[in-house]
Amino acid sequence: LTDEYPQIKALLHGHVHSPLRQQIGKHNTPSYGSPSTCWQWEMRPDFGVSNEAPGYQVMNLMGDGTVNVAVVRV
Repeated sequence: LTDEYPQIKALLHGHVHSPLRQQIGKHNTPSYGSPSTCWQWEMRPDFGVSNEAPGYQVMNLMGDGTVNVAVVRV
């Protein structure tokens, strides 16, 4: 999708139980996964639950097309 539409500045998505951060496509579009307000994945090959606190993301969409994203733990 981002390869076809370079005006896409970022992808924001949730329900991944981790503050996942990736650069995707040929334009290296940033992708932001949201942590869960419940338990968190431990990012490893086998299933694991992290000791990180639950959280949520605050996203600020700026006038110049940039996105500022911060994770807040609760």
